[in-house]
This record gives sequence, structure tokens and C-alpha cells, in this order.
Amino acid sequence: MVDFLSGYCAGQVISFPKDERYQLTRKELEAWDMYTGDNVDQIARHFKMTPRGMRKLLRRISDRIKTQRLAIAAPGQLDMLGQTRPELESR
Repeated sequence: MVDFLSGYCAGQVISFPKDERYQLTRKELEAWDMYTGDNVDQIARHFKMTPRGMRKLLRRISDRIKTQRLAIAAPGQLDMLGQTRPELESR
């Protein structure tokens, strides 16, 4: 892959934007993995948060995951090399 990219993009400056809004922290991923739908109080105690604060955090995590999935499933989405993704075109 590196050889291909170095030949394909030779001499070009490529920037990969860092959009922190879509990145989930380890704490958020751990909380999401622990979440079963009816254990908000238990997770809140584990992270030393209030149940209300944990519900807000889980809602934000859910929204981010939905946004990521929508972006991935966008019609005509191109892959890293500018090719269309056929598995997404059929949806």
C-alpha cells in the first residue's frame, strides 16, 4: 500500500483532517460497550458520574455512531483511492 501511495501521490502534500467531533474516546467506547439499555445507574457509578450525566453521554455517543454510519453509507461514497464502493451503491 505504501509503495502504491508513494508512486500515485509522488510529490503531493496530503492532509488528513482531524475531526474530533466524530472520534470517540476510550472512556466513551468502554461506556458504550457496557451499556445494555437498562444499566445506566451501574455505568454511572463505574465512571463516578450521575445517572443523568451518563444518559447525556450515551445519547451523544449514539448520535456520533449514527453520524459515522450515515457518512460511511452515503450513496456514491468513494474509497481511499477514489473508486466507488459497489457494496454501497446497491442500497
